[in-house]
Amino acid sequence: MFKDLLNEILVFLKSKTIDSLIPPILFVSLDSLFNLNIAIIFSIAFSILILFYRIIRKENVVYALIGFSMLSFASLLAVLTNNPNSYFLPDLITNVILVLLSAILLIIKKPLAAYASHLMRAWPLEWYLRDDIRPAYTEVSIFWLIFFIFKTGAQIMIIFYSNLVLLNLFLGIPFTIIVVGISYIYGLIRLKQLHGPSINEFKHNKPAPWKSQTKGF
Repeated sequence: MFKDLLNEILVFLKSKTIDSLIPPILFVSLDSLFNLNIAIIFSIAFSILILFYRIIRKENVVYALIGFSMLSFASLLAVLTNNPNSYFLPDLITNVILVLLSAILLIIKKPLAAYASHLMRAWPLEWYLRDDIRPAYTEVSIFWLIFFIFKTGAQIMIIFYSNLVLLNLFLGIPFTIIVVGISYIYGLIRLKQLHGPSINEFKHNKPAPWKSQTKGF
């Protein structure tokens, strides 16, 4: 399980670390050392370099494009308000949307974790919504909702207290890795307890008793 978890985290890091984590760290560092304008210029320039790097190597540019777009919008807000903390407003808005979306999906019994896994792995959505599968994704989605609420509250405080900016960076990729790790381990344990079919058993219509899911969540 832990080997699979490490692979999951490595895939996550490979796609997002440079594209999403480094530019905000660069922005905060340069703003504290120099000023807002220098922080914006160099962080956007770095984001553009990442985008060209992905294009030249013919790699996935989705995260780089999203990162550049969010960075540009956040920088514009920081300039208009003359407040470096406004840089984190787009991320705050995103988390508010995630809180609302997570809550709505939980109410209609279609947990966010199930949809996230479905989009990433292309497993049949019907499998996630089975009564002997869905509870695991529901409980993980509740965990995610708590995280989103906590992060949203922290970001609201960051807007008013400049010395909490580093907290926002920790709540980005580093804390998300922790959330992903806990979700993966807990999810597989719950799937085993629910005694539902694994995704392969489901696809091949194998009868019970099932081995349940042992890899991938």
